[in-house]
Amino acid sequence: PPGPGRDSSGATDPIESRIPITAIKDNAMGTSEKGDYATVKAYVNFVKHTDTDPWYTSCTNAGCNKKVIEAGSNWMCEKCNKSNEDCNYRYILNMSIMD
Repeated sequence: PPGPGRDSSGATDPIESRIPITAIKDNAMGTSEKGDYATVKAYVNFVKHTDTDPWYTSCTNAGCNKKVIEAGSNWMCEKCNKSNEDCNYRYILNMSIMD
């Protein structure tokens, strides 16, 4: 049966499961080694501009998102100690939001 944050099929409804931004800090979200995810409705009120690209090149091996170093025509991951022909681009965006 539907309950709080669930639709008629019992699936999680992203709109109903939104949390206020204060709940992120109150619940210590983002403090564990593995990331936390939350759905919020907010406004962007500041985007930090930097002189660097808003991404980094990362390892393509499953479960590894560590930064890789260009080594000739390949990409070297120091964590996996492997060299790959390709890399992934992971984006980093530093901004301030308000609800």
